[in-house]
Amino acid sequence: MKQIAINYERKTIEISKAFSKKARVYNSEAYKELVDACQKFPTYVLTIVESKKSNQHNRESYKGLTIDFMEKYIESHSTNKDEDLKALRQMTGKVNEGELENKKNYPDIKKWFLAKFDELRVERENLNKAIPA
Repeated sequence: MKQIAINYERKTIEISKAFSKKARVYNSEAYKELVDACQKFPTYVLTIVESKKSNQHNRESYKGLTIDFMEKYIESHSTNKDEDLKALRQMTGKVNEGELENKKNYPDIKKWFLAKFDELRVERENLNKAIPA
């Protein structure tokens, strides 16, 4: 959100909580901006708007899901170890020892890995059901 938002539909002058703290200081830049907005829109109501929370808590995260973990998991659980390790190493850019080529970014590798080994997601869901947050 910008410092001051004019909502013409609701006829409000909207400011953030942080901006309201800055505007409390007499003769500060924030104070002057707020006074100017209030003078330009005298019939509008001043409201402090809560910032929108990020969607961070709703996102699935897999702590400890590193490239090394993926390699070890493929070695111990995959039915096509050679093919899966080769695919993983191509995505990470490790075709031969020390050689880097066409490296993909981590989110793409993670997406491939979780699609390939869906049992990790299922185990995580079962664990979340067993242990309430």
